[in-house]
Amino acid sequence: IWTTTPWTIPSNLAIAFHPDLDYGFYSTDASGSPTTVVVADAIAERIETELGRQLGDRLAVVKGAELEGLRFKHPLYDRVSVGVLGNYVTLEQGTGVVHTAPGHGADDFNTGVKYGLETYAPVGPNGQFDDTVETFSGMRVFDANPKIEEALADAGRLWHRAQLEHSYPHCWRCRHPVIFLATWQWFIAMEAAGLRQGALNAIQEVQWFPPWGQERIHNMLEYRPDWCISRQRSWGVPIPALYCTKCGDAALTPALTEHAAKVFEAFGADAWYERDLSEFVPPKHKCDTCGGNEFKREQDILDVWFDSGSSHEAVLEDRQLGWPAEIYLEGSDQYRGWFHSSLLVGQGTRGKAPYRQVITHGFVVDESGRKMSKSLGNDIAPQTVIEASGAEILRLWVAMVDYREDVRIGKEILARVIEAYRKIRNTLRILVANLHDFEPIEDAVPTDQLEELDRFVLARYADNATRVITAYDRYDFQQIFQTLNRFVTVELSALYIDIVKDRLYTFAPAHPARRSTQTAIFRIADGLTRLIAPILPVTADELWKVLPGSREVSVHLADFPSGLDELIDSELVKRWERLVRIREAVNAKIEILRKNKTVGTSLEACVQLRASGDTLALLERYRDELPTLLIAQAQVESAQLASTDDRSVTGETIGIEVGRASGLKCERCWRYVPSLSNQPDKQGLCDRCVEMLSGAKVPSP
Repeated sequence: IWTTTPWTIPSNLAIAFHPDLDYGFYSTDASGSPTTVVVADAIAERIETELGRQLGDRLAVVKGAELEGLRFKHPLYDRVSVGVLGNYVTLEQGTGVVHTAPGHGADDFNTGVKYGLETYAPVGPNGQFDDTVETFSGMRVFDANPKIEEALADAGRLWHRAQLEHSYPHCWRCRHPVIFLATWQWFIAMEAAGLRQGALNAIQEVQWFPPWGQERIHNMLEYRPDWCISRQRSWGVPIPALYCTKCGDAALTPALTEHAAKVFEAFGADAWYERDLSEFVPPKHKCDTCGGNEFKREQDILDVWFDSGSSHEAVLEDRQLGWPAEIYLEGSDQYRGWFHSSLLVGQGTRGKAPYRQVITHGFVVDESGRKMSKSLGNDIAPQTVIEASGAEILRLWVAMVDYREDVRIGKEILARVIEAYRKIRNTLRILVANLHDFEPIEDAVPTDQLEELDRFVLARYADNATRVITAYDRYDFQQIFQTLNRFVTVELSALYIDIVKDRLYTFAPAHPARRSTQTAIFRIADGLTRLIAPILPVTADELWKVLPGSREVSVHLADFPSGLDELIDSELVKRWERLVRIREAVNAKIEILRKNKTVGTSLEACVQLRASGDTLALLERYRDELPTLLIAQAQVESAQLASTDDRSVTGETIGIEVGRASGLKCERCWRYVPSLSNQPDKQGLCDRCVEMLSGAKVPSP
């Protein structure tokens, strides 16, 4: 056999073979007398190379299964070690024959249970061998390593010794190596009362975000061992068990637990350590084994994961919040921790999971994906971000990242968040600013009477708002941000607001077209404020306070927007999306004229659109709206076009030519028109601006 822990040799009770491997018996006299050596036959040559010696003649080859029950003499003591089988035996290192000490390792322990071996662990809590260990009694186990090697060599049983670098468990706190030691513990049996299967069934009734969480916790539960719930600590929640002083048997019964609970209710859990033991022993209680009536108390405490796993009992019922909880939210490491223990406690006590939904998040790393550490100097404290940019930036960052994975943060990432927030905030400010003279009850236009452009943007708003609400139901905050950000910055700021600025700033205050736009802006601003409230609560509340109309005192007392279905108009959206694509192609050509200094703004341009068939019909239908849509002079002509360079951009067979606008520039609206007013007080204005400023009454919407 071989081992990296010589101190466990005194505890050896068995030798493990893989049942399906071939094992060779080799004759050798390396120890000074004829000896038979057994190793895995497939690695015999490798073993010879590592040892620097020949194994000798091969006498026989047998399957590992045939070695089960074979008796071997212990290398140090006058006792027998039995041959056992284990599928965990590999050929990666060693000899294919595994040293087995049931008191010092999980595989060893399980094998010992299987073969009825003693769980021999002759090491005390101080890490020293006890009096049962001949020669090494009282030694610290790691100090005993060289002594045990020396004893093996003296007995002619040490074939080879070498330095080997390998992985070994260390204490996370003090960084010292740990020892594996089997000790008496309290367990919750996973198979008792169908706990395991019940928990597996309960998993199916829970919504997991992300969905892979369900499979992850299912696999953990399906193969986990019994739950060890006791810990050896100086203080914690006690296990109210009693030990009979006569026979040593332990008892932990419902009666003992209920009796202790009454004492704890009156004096707290520390009463277990502070008050006389007689207060925890029910009247006439006797040991079931020997009938004794004198006891000592358990000193072990409950696993802290049992504490946290019971938190739903303390929080939900006492506060009348209802059981089970709606949501459990924690990091991805809690599938093995809080999610796991809570599920087992809930299943064990109530027959179902203590939560309806579970949300898992990753951990924060730096921009390069490295774990944050003060020693590396890459840590970013939340307070630092808040002091520099405000808490809203930190909140928006949380919504922007995919929280289901590890999330990155750094100066460059935060700079992008700040820019995104600035664009969203500025666009919302523009919306609110254009409602300064709008009173919803008096000025709002019915949906069916709105301008078609306004109905288009409301339809797009309704579609995006519906997506956002659905994403909230799925806790998909990244999708919420992406949807809102694109709608606000692209569809509102770059498109809609750009188009309607002329209407908002140059039309008479009560003009039907302006009131139509204000109605659309009001519904969108009101709805977006509600939608961003969970992510940007301060910004949303600030907006809420300046929105016109009667409303709740805070947006956080309001609901998400309703009545979205009535705004959806798929056919209208299809038509306007075609027009928007044409607008984008036109803007690209106007941009060329800007770079050439031919025009300064789109108002100085004249656009000629040539088309036929369905495209021509679309342009003719919206001929009057085209100057507003394109923010330029627009002309439509019928022409038979086979294909054009503009088709790839617009999806339409259309010809687009852009030149400089003709006519005179209105000093107020900056449009180019055929003529301007000569009236003394209206000089230099177009007819439309004269009408808007004339004071003449305009039709009510």
